[in-house]
Amino acid sequence: HSRDQSMGLYQSINDAFWQSMLDDMNNDSSFEKMIMVFCKLQDDVSQLCNIESNSDLDSSSEIEALASKESFDGEQFLKTSQKMFNALYKLGAQIREEYAMNNFTDLEEQLQSASENPAELTRVATRMLRFLYVLNQLLHADVINSQIRLLASIYTQSENSDKAFKYLESSFWKRQGKGEEHEQNDAEGQERNDDLRQLPKTIDWLHSASATASECAPNPEACDGAKKNPSLPQMRSGRMASLDSPVDTGANSLRNMKGIQRKHREACSCGIIQLMMKDQAVTTETLPEILDMEQERVLGLQNAFQRLLVLSACCLLLHQLIEEKNPPQKVEEQKRSFIQRFKALLLHPETKMSDLGAEISSFVTQHRCNSIATSEESVSNLLNKLLDEESPPYESLKKTISSSLCTVVLSEDVSRSQLEGHIKQLLRRSAAAVLYQEVLETAEAVEDVAAVACKVHKDTLAKIIN
Repeated sequence: HSRDQSMGLYQSINDAFWQSMLDDMNNDSSFEKMIMVFCKLQDDVSQLCNIESNSDLDSSSEIEALASKESFDGEQFLKTSQKMFNALYKLGAQIREEYAMNNFTDLEEQLQSASENPAELTRVATRMLRFLYVLNQLLHADVINSQIRLLASIYTQSENSDKAFKYLESSFWKRQGKGEEHEQNDAEGQERNDDLRQLPKTIDWLHSASATASECAPNPEACDGAKKNPSLPQMRSGRMASLDSPVDTGANSLRNMKGIQRKHREACSCGIIQLMMKDQAVTTETLPEILDMEQERVLGLQNAFQRLLVLSACCLLLHQLIEEKNPPQKVEEQKRSFIQRFKALLLHPETKMSDLGAEISSFVTQHRCNSIATSEESVSNLLNKLLDEESPPYESLKKTISSSLCTVVLSEDVSRSQLEGHIKQLLRRSAAAVLYQEVLETAEAVEDVAAVACKVHKDTLAKIIN
């Protein structure tokens, strides 16, 4: 609750700052805040790299030129923004490149078109500064995350790694109110059945996940025998495809997690995928106790699963709309290029379902891919039906994505080529074979969270699962 209050306070202060800047600029009273934001951004860039040896990252001269103007100069503001964006863009994470470029290009066009309207110009200028500020925050988050991962990697590979995980385990039991008793039992080598009574949600979660992992038994032969081109159900004139065919899952993890028992890793990974499938965001009350410190990461995985669901639905809809006049290979190529645009849209916090429908409709119309009407409204309606939580297609899409993820995390005995063929076979049931790489990346993120849980709670897992 206190965390929510802090976030709310931060958001209120943040909104108030940008509103005060807009008011000042509209009243032509002061541009001091604008210059201060640019200077702060430049200072942050200077701390991350040597700008003296790379003039492309130095916006000082542009900022000075902007500050020397007696009134707001839209043209100089745009030059300064362009230079600052280029610096942040070069230093930022690749995963956000398309999102950053699309948003900056949009704001750049708005600035240019608003040159004759002072009120609109200052409004867009404020949005541009806020966008650059957010990019800077993301850049620093990337740096901090990289530093933490580097230090964690060095530490966990050293002779002190066991001590690190013991410390985390001890901290966990203290949060459960069993710290001293747990340490005493551990020192004396006693059984800890009493400790397990503190973890009812974890026990239920692991038993369910272990059953799921056991049902998805390794079967490399099934991967070799995967059909190359399974047929897709028809969906014409607004009729929904029937996606209720059973999903076959096979085999066991793409990555080898040294020092972790296989059945522990498989159970935790499958359990995390089950959490990702929930339509409601996980909370500390609904998470298993051993994941109490992983709420943010599990929420991130839930978001990744939802993006896969939306992308899968878009693939299915797009496939049905363009396959009529195109050979299969061209259909896949068109979907692959189009999905990249979709991924960028889904990273934007203001993207709505109607925006996705409009993109599909525009693409189909532009390429003259279909003879039936594909208005934005009709396409958006079809997409909404596919993603209706109460609809059979939605459940089938969830089943396809979750089965694909489970197959990856349970694929230790399967070669890379076999795995790729089997995953693509599963994804073809929703015409989403082009999402193979996205499924792999999401599964690896699942395994990262599972690895931490397995190393910190290996004794607890052994007691429950074994």
